[in-house]
Amino acid sequence: FNWESAPSFYNSRFMINGNIMALTRDIGAESRRLSTTAGWKLPYITDNGQIFEFATQIRSDIYSVADQPIGAGQNYNGQTGRVLPQASLTWRYPLISRFNYGNVLIEPIAMLAASPNSANSNKIPNEDSQVPEFNTSNLFSPNRFAGYDRVETGAQASYGLRGQAQIFNNKYIDWLVGQHYRQNTTNNFPYTNDANSNLSDYVGKIGVYYDPFSIYYRTRLDKDSLGFNQNEVAGTFNYYPVTLSTSYLSLKNDPTLQDKEEISGAFGVNLTKQWNWGIAATKDLELNNLSSAYTTITFNNECIYIINSFGRNYTSDRDIKPSTTYMFRVSFKNLD
Repeated sequence: FNWESAPSFYNSRFMINGNIMALTRDIGAESRRLSTTAGWKLPYITDNGQIFEFATQIRSDIYSVADQPIGAGQNYNGQTGRVLPQASLTWRYPLISRFNYGNVLIEPIAMLAASPNSANSNKIPNEDSQVPEFNTSNLFSPNRFAGYDRVETGAQASYGLRGQAQIFNNKYIDWLVGQHYRQNTTNNFPYTNDANSNLSDYVGKIGVYYDPFSIYYRTRLDKDSLGFNQNEVAGTFNYYPVTLSTSYLSLKNDPTLQDKEEISGAFGVNLTKQWNWGIAATKDLELNNLSSAYTTITFNNECIYIINSFGRNYTSDRDIKPSTTYMFRVSFKNLD
């Protein structure tokens, strides 16, 4: 559940998010989770165009777990949880130069965030945050774990430079480069190969958009040697009703996935204005075998979003065996 209010006093907004999860297994840890977040955002624009946004939130997670390993051959059974308040301040200063056929934007960005220092409890299972990734898409997010089971805490800062050049309205290039600083190094988020470092690697992105084509390149540079630790290239062709996309990813000494090289492809078609069908697959180039393949069919209108997904994961690694998954998900929209 996600809700955000209309602008109120001084254009501020309130938001409430909720999530419920229940996981049952024949063998292994089981868990049930209730997560809620309440927050408030206040934007402010100065006379010379600088943009500030102050945000504060409080998050609570309640867990009921069974057979959760906590080390030394012991398992935990019972209830646990956490309450995490957080505040952040984001600053941007967009500088725009216009010319006959378009414009150029240069925008320095900085984000400061703070929350109480704490470590992620081993009584809380990690089911949805096992492969964290640091890149330009989450550079200015106070919590970069994609799921709910792990959180970032302590004082932190991110800074970078964003730019965009637009020509004839439908053609543009954008880019972003930046770095992150953290005060608390016990959160185990992989900003760099040095787990004790307060500074992250440098992350960057450049994208070219020329309707109906788009292509982007993302990278992560070692903070000391400036060597390329990540290279990713992706392209998309979108011409209704068909969408084609492909990507190539190369990782070197990645803090989570080590060395990795893979290629992916996807095809989607709008059967009607509300129904879409798609297929996708990923191949591991180092092992020279198929990593995963899946197909989806979705329904989307003004009120509801429904997705059916059926896929096969071919990965084998120690205790991980190939598996087949089916997912059915319903999201309601515009509940105001």
